[in-house]
Amino acid sequence: MGLAGAGGQGPPPTPRVHVGGRRSFFAGTVAAISSAALAGVSTPASAKELALAPADLLFDELKDLKALVHDGLKANGPVGKSVGNTLEPLQRILEYNPNNTAEMRAKALELKGHMLELKQAMAAPDGYEPYVSKSTKETYPGGKVERELEEAVETVGEYCALQIARSSSSPDESASLEARLVARC
Repeated sequence: MGLAGAGGQGPPPTPRVHVGGRRSFFAGTVAAISSAALAGVSTPASAKELALAPADLLFDELKDLKALVHDGLKANGPVGKSVGNTLEPLQRILEYNPNNTAEMRAKALELKGHMLELKQAMAAPDGYEPYVSKSTKETYPGGKVERELEEAVETVGEYCALQIARSSSSPDESASLEARLVARC
């Protein structure tokens, strides 16, 4: 009738995609990969490349979030939602990467520590007030929240550098993956 797919008429409804939300991206990516695997269709990417592709997208989103806080975003609602949709899945991807070295695992755990500090900064009444870092002497217009986001970005960048170093020592790694990670980090 009026709805496509209702009563067996017409094509099935198209899934709704929430732009900017990682859950829909992951759901769509997983569904596409699963469907291709079940249908026997080969995918152009290696398993490692597929596992890391969402990580580099999340890393880009983390950098964007830090920039937004720097430019004046000072609301825990949007920042908290972005942290939940970006930083938390990114940290899990890094922590549970089966190819981690001890150094890479340590960086993933360091990121978890920055996440705790970020939550504390977001909960503090002055978390978004301009802040001067005692260690770097740099001023952060987005306050301690911005500083912790910067720490998270730096830690993920260090993790990427370790991944790149590990990948370049393994001849079977995908050159396109390495190039993409170098561009992201």
